[in-house]
Amino acid sequence: MKDKSFKLIFVTITLLLESKMFNIKKRILVIDDVKKNLQVVGEVLNGIDVEVIVSDNPQKAIQLTQKYIPDLILLDVMMPNISGIEVCKNLKDIEELKDIPVIFLTAKTDTEDIVEGFNAGAVDYITKPFIKDELISRVKIHLDLSQKRNDLLRYVKLVDKYIMTTVTNKDEKIIYASEAFLSRSGYTKDEVIGNTHRLLRNDKYDPNKYIELKETIRSLKKWSGEILNKTKTGEDYWISTQIEPVLSNHGEHLGYQAIMTDITDKKTIEYISTIDALTNIYNRGKIESVLEYEVKKIKREHNLLSLLLIDLDDFKAVNDMYGHHIGDEVLKDFAVILKNSIRQTDSYGRWGGEEFLVVLPSTDKEGALKVANKICMNTQNHKFNKVGTKTCSIGCYTLEGNDTLESCVSKADQAMYKSKQNGKNQATVY
Repeated sequence: MKDKSFKLIFVTITLLLESKMFNIKKRILVIDDVKKNLQVVGEVLNGIDVEVIVSDNPQKAIQLTQKYIPDLILLDVMMPNISGIEVCKNLKDIEELKDIPVIFLTAKTDTEDIVEGFNAGAVDYITKPFIKDELISRVKIHLDLSQKRNDLLRYVKLVDKYIMTTVTNKDEKIIYASEAFLSRSGYTKDEVIGNTHRLLRNDKYDPNKYIELKETIRSLKKWSGEILNKTKTGEDYWISTQIEPVLSNHGEHLGYQAIMTDITDKKTIEYISTIDALTNIYNRGKIESVLEYEVKKIKREHNLLSLLLIDLDDFKAVNDMYGHHIGDEVLKDFAVILKNSIRQTDSYGRWGGEEFLVVLPSTDKEGALKVANKICMNTQNHKFNKVGTKTCSIGCYTLEGNDTLESCVSKADQAMYKSKQNGKNQATVY
């Protein structure tokens, strides 16, 4: 995403330089079967610092336009063999030429003729014989409008290519998806349009957050957050997104628009920096930060908080007898036992070696001891590969008002040591 952001900035600056600082000359193609008219128009336009190309052959109008790609075309209406109206229609039928503005030079001023010219795709008309100042004024106006329109289209294409955006109607069905969004999600435009964002829903993402998102935007408020999506091929990817309602000028709710940034790399780095590589649970740094946060929180809210410090009994003997690779398998299995023994609202991590820390919010001494005994029982009942039965010793501590992170861990450690002294395979409350 960083490379794309730099490229977006670079191209945007380039466009600004092209149109503002380098003062590139505008190119005007004049087509008229009368050479004298071409001479007069050419002389007038040369006075406003533009590049003028003239042609008295309307049959070659398309070839000339494709060759020179002018910024504006001045086209005579009444010409032999083919009228300016037909030439204009032919130009508008060609994709790469259709946006070039055409001004008709005409002696025909009937309303019907003027309407026919606009229907053919012209942006303006100038009556013959023309007034010099009027010609210059109209040419300048349309060159400026054309420049602004072209700049806007280029910016839109640039955003479409590099920024993930979608627009949905009130029923939350997608009516627009940028090229960047399609590229990242892996879906085609036809697969996305008319569908909803449920197409990207990832079962690994917290369903309660989807509910919060829906409630927020349906109350016509802006929602910002991180979402775990899934591509068409099943790949997980994270986005940081902002969703807000689309309202008409009269305040009528029309739908929703979202702008997204791919933060998968950022989330991967976060994951690596907080997860223990062996057991795939929180590492010491992360579980310590969780505990620190909870300690500060209970001091504000005067709530309960308990923690468990756990040590696998006689773990050194496992490594000595079976080798470190079997010891690693025991640690991995114990991490799963921990996960299955606590609540979803609890946090746990590897404190170091064969020690683990569990943080139990809104839990008193009795509750902490109950969880600790469950962990002891589940550990003892588990059959570890080659090792067979293992046990653990646990220290339980419920925080008091003056505790710090260090003091509460120290007290849990003292309680765990008591469990060791009293025969292991048990939990002790400090």
